[in-house]
Amino acid sequence: MWQNNKTSAWLKEKSEEEKKRLMESARKGAADAHRRFNENRKTLKQEKLQKLKDKQKAKEVPATKGQSSCQSYKNWTSLD
Repeated sequence: MWQNNKTSAWLKEKSEEEKKRLMESARKGAADAHRRFNENRKTLKQEKLQKLKDKQKAKEVPATKGQSSCQSYKNWTSLD
């Protein structure tokens, strides 16, 4: 990311005092940014897992409906 967003070039344009201040601020905020990133990743993973479970559950419902109608047909035909 350092090269893709041209951070190095942007930082070279700053004065030494400004560079020092910016780097110190980045170091202080790094732990918080890392924590938020991990929380976001965990949330996204849980949401994805829930969607997968919902999708699997939705697939199971029609199968049981089909089985019950098939069973009803078997019961109906056995009455003859």
